[in-house]
Amino acid sequence: MNAHRPSLRAHARQQGSVTVIMIVLLLALFALLGSVQVGYSFYLKRDTQKAADLAALSAVQLLGSGTESECADAKARAGEVAGQNLDGAVLDPATECGRFETNAETNTCSTTLSPYPADAASPGSACAFGAANEGKPYNALRVVVRKEAAQLIPRLSGDGEPRMIEARAVALSAEPTAAFSIESRLLSVRSDGLLAAVLATAGVSPSRLAVLDSAGLAQALVTPSGLLQALGLPANLDLGAGTPDALTDLTVGGFLDLMATVLARDTRIRASDGQALADFIDLVRNDAGGLDLSKHIDLIGLMDENGQGGETSLIRLAPGIDPASALSTGVRAADLIAGAVAVANGKNAAGLNLTVPTPLLNVEAKAHIVKPPAFAAGGVSATAHSAQVRLDLTARPPSGSLLAAVLPDGLRLIAGVAEGDATVQSIRCNAPPTPHEASFSATSRLTSLCLAPPSAANDYSCRDGTGSIPVNLLGFNINIPSRNLLELSRSESFTLKEPPDDEYFHTVNAAGPGGASAPHPTGDQLANALVGGLLGSLAQVTVTDSKRRDLAAALLNQHGTVANVRDALQSYRGALEQLRSNNQQAGLLLPTLQATLGTVTGLLSGIVTGLTSVVADLLQNLLCALSTECKIDRIKDEALNNDNYAGGVAAIAMGLLQPLLQPLGQVLNALLDTLGVGLAETDIMLHDVQCGIPRLIE
Repeated sequence: MNAHRPSLRAHARQQGSVTVIMIVLLLALFALLGSVQVGYSFYLKRDTQKAADLAALSAVQLLGSGTESECADAKARAGEVAGQNLDGAVLDPATECGRFETNAETNTCSTTLSPYPADAASPGSACAFGAANEGKPYNALRVVVRKEAAQLIPRLSGDGEPRMIEARAVALSAEPTAAFSIESRLLSVRSDGLLAAVLATAGVSPSRLAVLDSAGLAQALVTPSGLLQALGLPANLDLGAGTPDALTDLTVGGFLDLMATVLARDTRIRASDGQALADFIDLVRNDAGGLDLSKHIDLIGLMDENGQGGETSLIRLAPGIDPASALSTGVRAADLIAGAVAVANGKNAAGLNLTVPTPLLNVEAKAHIVKPPAFAAGGVSATAHSAQVRLDLTARPPSGSLLAAVLPDGLRLIAGVAEGDATVQSIRCNAPPTPHEASFSATSRLTSLCLAPPSAANDYSCRDGTGSIPVNLLGFNINIPSRNLLELSRSESFTLKEPPDDEYFHTVNAAGPGGASAPHPTGDQLANALVGGLLGSLAQVTVTDSKRRDLAAALLNQHGTVANVRDALQSYRGALEQLRSNNQQAGLLLPTLQATLGTVTGLLSGIVTGLTSVVADLLQNLLCALSTECKIDRIKDEALNNDNYAGGVAAIAMGLLQPLLQPLGQVLNALLDTLGVGLAETDIMLHDVQCGIPRLIE
C-alpha cells in the first residue's frame, strides 16, 4: 500500500510548482495591465492635448477687442469645446487670458500670462514675464484641460485621489480687422446715379447702363491678399519694406484684368454674381472710351500710426497688425471697380442729365470726383477719409425774362458733398450665428456751398475763392462778393454688424441727428440759403451817395408814388422775414449771414415807418409833392441813407429775386435726386470683419 501513496515531499514539490506558475502568470498579467495602462495613459494624454488645442484655437477667436467680458466668453467657449471633443474633460482654473507680443527687431517676446506651473520660468515659448504689455487688449488664451484617468492597476500608495491627465495649450489670435468704406454710396452701382453719369460721359450708351442694376454686384467680396496673389506677390506682403514693381506699374486697365482673374478663381462667388461683375468690367473696359485706362492706380497703401499716409490708395491698411489678417479682410468688388472708374476719369466733369420741372431756368449741371471713395482695412484706430465730390450747377433765366435782367450772367452754384472720416473704436468677434461687430466714431462736415463768379475755374474753392457775382438792381450793377455760406459738422459713435446683417451701414448727417432717415437739406432749403446768403452779402456792400439816389429814382419810377414805394417795401419786408424764418428753421446759413438778415428785416420796419411819415408830409407840402426831385431825395433819405441802406437795398433785391426761389429749389431737388445722397450725409459701410488668424504658440 505504501508503494502507491505519494510522498509528502513530492506533494510539496507539486504545490511549489503551482505557486511559481501562478506568480509568473500574475506577473505577466500585471505586465500586460501595465502596458495597457501606459498605452491608455498615452492615448488619453494625446486626446486631452488635442482637446486643449482645439479649445484654445476655437476660444481665442472670441477675443475680438480683448476685453474682460470677451475673456469670460472665451473661457466658457473653451470649456464647451473641450467637453465636446473629450467626454469628462474639465477646464482647470489655470485657464487665463493674456497679452502676447513679439519684437521683430530684438527677436524677443513678452507676455502677461502667469507662469504655469507656478514655478516655471516661461510659458514654453522663451518669453519674458512682465508688465510691459499690461493694460493692452488680450490676444492670447492659455487653456488647461484635465481628464480623470481610469486605474487598471490599483494604486499601492497615495492619498486615494483619482489620477488626472492634464494638457495645456496657448493660442494667439492676430488682431481682428475690419474693412470699411466712406462715401461709397456716392458711386453706388445703379443706372441713375453718379457712377452712371461718369460712364455715360465717357461714352457708354444709356441702354448698356442697365448692367449696373444687377443685384449680384453688391454681393461679391475680394481680399487684398487675393489681389496680391493674382499679381504673383506674397499674400502677406510687408508693404513697409517697399513697394514691388507689380504694384508700382499697375494701371487701371491692369487692375480690371486683375479683378477678372481673381473673380474667376474664387469659388465662393456665385456664378450669377461673378457674371454680373464680369459684365461690369466689360462695360468699363470696352464701352467707356473716354476713360484713361492707362492711368496708374495706387492699389494698396499703408497709413501711419496717426491715420495719415496712403490717402491716394484705393485700399488703405492700418499699421501695427498682422498683415495676414488685414489682407484677408474682404472688400466689395463692385465698389473697388467703381473706385477705379473714378481714378480713370481723373478731373473730367461728368454731365448730370437733370429733369427740371420748371421753364424759368435753363440748367447745366456737372459733377467732379475730386477723390474716389476710400476703403480701409485694419484694427482698432484704423481710419478712412471720405470721397470728395464737387457739384457745379449753372442756372440761367430765359433771355428777355425779368430774372434775366436781374441776373445777366445767371447763377453758378458750387457745392461739395459732405466730407467725413471714420475710425474703428473696437471690434467684437462673436460666436456663430451672431454676426461680428465693429464700433466706429465718425464725423460728417458740410463746409462748401457758395455762389461762384460765372467765369470761375473748375477747381474754384468756396472757402478760399475770390471774385464776385454781378446783380442788376433796377438798372444798376452791383458786384456781390462770393463767399462760403454754411459750416455744418456732426460726430457720432455707432456699431455696425458684418454683412449680410442689415445693420452694416450707417449715415452721419452733418445737419442733425438721425442719419439718412433724418431731415437733410432739401433743394428748397438750399435755395433759401443761397438767396439769403446773397442778400446778406449784398447788405454789406457799400455804394456811393449818387448811386443810392439813382436807386431811389428807379424805385419811384417803377412804382409811381411814394405811397406805392412804401407798400412795395412793406411787401418785400414780409418776404424777407419769411426767408429769414425759413433759414432759421433749416439752420444751414452761417450765423453771421443769418444775423445780417435779422438786421435788415429790422431796418425795413423803420424804413416803412419813415416812408409813411413822408406820405403824410407830402399831403401838407404840395411843393415837394409836385417835385420829382424832392420825392427822390425823400425816398433816398428814408430808405437808402447811410444808416438803413442795407435794409433798403436788401428789400429791393428780395423783390426782384423772390420769383427765383421756387424754380431754384426744384433744380436743386433734381440735383440731389440724381446724386442719390443728401448733401450733408456721410456714409460708413462695413464690408467684412476678419477675426484674426488663431495659431498655437505652445
